[in-house]
Order: sequence, then C-alpha cells, then structure tokens
Amino acid sequence: MDTHFFLLADLHVDARWATLAALKAGLAQMQRLDAESPVVINGDLTNLGTPGQFEAVWTALAALPQSMPVIASLGNHDVRGPHARTWTNVPTARPAYFTETVLPNYRQAYLQPVTGQHRVYFSRVTGGIRWVVLNTEVGLKDAVVCSPAQLAWLDRTLTAGEAAGQFNAVLVHQALAGTHWRSNQYGGIGSADAPLKAVLRRHPGSFIFSGHIHNGLGVCEVIERDFGVCVDQPAYAVSENGVIGQGLGYYGTVGPTQVHLAAWDFARGVALSAYDVTWARTTLASRLPQLPAAAAKTARGLLARAYDQRKYADPAHADDVAAPAQPLFGPAYRAVVAEFA
Repeated sequence: MDTHFFLLADLHVDARWATLAALKAGLAQMQRLDAESPVVINGDLTNLGTPGQFEAVWTALAALPQSMPVIASLGNHDVRGPHARTWTNVPTARPAYFTETVLPNYRQAYLQPVTGQHRVYFSRVTGGIRWVVLNTEVGLKDAVVCSPAQLAWLDRTLTAGEAAGQFNAVLVHQALAGTHWRSNQYGGIGSADAPLKAVLRRHPGSFIFSGHIHNGLGVCEVIERDFGVCVDQPAYAVSENGVIGQGLGYYGTVGPTQVHLAAWDFARGVALSAYDVTWARTTLASRLPQLPAAAAKTARGLLARAYDQRKYADPAHADDVAAPAQPLFGPAYRAVVAEFA
C-alpha cells in the first residue's frame, strides 16, 4: 500500500511578507492536492528563530486540518538566534539563546502538543513510514551536536522500524559530510557526522533527508551511500541555484518497491515533473552483501563516488553557490543504480 507525504525544508519565514505568504499559499495547494497526508518540514522554519517568526509559522501550520499532521525539525537558522555576535560552531559551547528561547518555544508550541514529548528527538509513524527526527542539542551556528543518548535512541528506533517492516525516513537539517554538492560548506554537519554515520551503517536500508544547502531543483540530488540513501531537498523559499521557485518541495510516495518524489512549486501551484525522482526502496548498501563479486565491485564504486569539496575549507569560497561543473549523480548514475534494483 502506498503512503504519501509532503516534504519541505528551509522556509525561512521572517519579517518579509513574501516568505509567510509563500508558506500559506503552498499549504493551501497541498490541501487541494491531498488533505490526508502529513506535511514534513526539515528545518529552518524561520530565518532568525525569534518568537514572532516561530509564532507566524506555528499559526500557519495550525490552520491545516487534523488529517495533515505536521512533522517538523529545527535548522541552524532556528537554533542560533538573531544575534550574530553569539554564533559559534564550537561543540562545547552552550549558546544561551537556544536554551532560553528556542527550546521552550519548540517544546511548548510543537513538541509537547504534537508528540507528547519533551526531548528534541522523536519519531512518528504515518502509514508505512517511520519518521525519525534528529535535532541538534546545542544551538550552534551551522553544526549539529547529538548526545550519546540521542545516538543510542536512533539505533533503537531504526531497529524498531526494520522489525515492523516500516520505511525508515531519517530527518536531519544539515547534510552529512561528503554527500551532496556543497554539503561541506561552513564545516558541514560538524562533530555529529562520524557518530551518525556509524549508527546508520548498522541500518543501511534507511533514507536520510536533509536541506540546509539551498540547492534548487536540477542541482539537488539523490545519492547512494554505504549507510543508506541521501536525499538533498530543494530549499522552499531560498534556493540559490538550479530552479529557484517560491515554494519548492516534493509530494512523496513510498510504495512496496519504490520511492517517488514529485517536484512542485507549491506556492505557485505548479508541478515541475521534469525534476521528479523515482528510487528503489531497497538501498544499494543493503543489497551489497548479496551481490556477485563483479557487481559488488561496481556497487562499491557507486557508493564511494563523491564531489571534491576541498574548496569549501577556504572561507573565500564558503559563499560560492554555483552548481557543480560536472554533476556526479545525474541520469547516467541513476541508470546504473537502477540496474541493481
């Protein structure tokens, strides 16, 4: 049986009327398309994480019918706050704005009424999908900090999803390092990268969804890795390359054998089917142990394919938004991956 969902990231709602208008227009379009499926938002709900910006987002989302539950993670723009002088990526730092303003808002307005939980990481099941929501536990400028408790919970939760025959969909705002184009910008996901990958390698059938990079349709890609399938989401309001719309996102379908992501500009109410993505539900990493030697060698090459992102270690290139000169995960790559399905 198919399970449907709407998938967004990087709303960046702020004091500009246009960002909130784009969100409201997109939500209205989603209701017209399918008023029975969840709205999944993978971070950067706001631009500065102020109470007023959060209130605007929560109010817009509260207008959705109960048949469209909201699953929302936080992004770096939400957690670091409006005061640039306090921003840091030092994992041992404890920025006060996150603990004093953002966390209470997120817990009171979303976590407790929607999930019934106090902690920032949680899971929800819709249809045959287990949404596994990861969040930083420190309000760093760009990076993520996951406690040992969160990592252990992730391991248990993915195990439970597998045992139930569910599709494990992991949500984390920042992309894991060495995956998508520009994933290493500003230090990437930071100290959480290696421990998260270590847990995910024990569950290679997972799909990992991320935003943050602001790639648009035509530049954001789907990548097979030895820890699962990584999906780079287009930025809803602030895509910086490729197709730049007012409300980019996906209307997703998980079926028995395939995952289909239908591309939309929801704010304009326009389907962008040229950028639809269809992927095998069974990941290449999970099939690897059963492959013959020659096929396994090819598969390992696909799993290791990666962009050279060394230039992002240089602050002079940190703001480079250009698309890659040579995309590595385009039609030819997808065709080879599909042969393993």
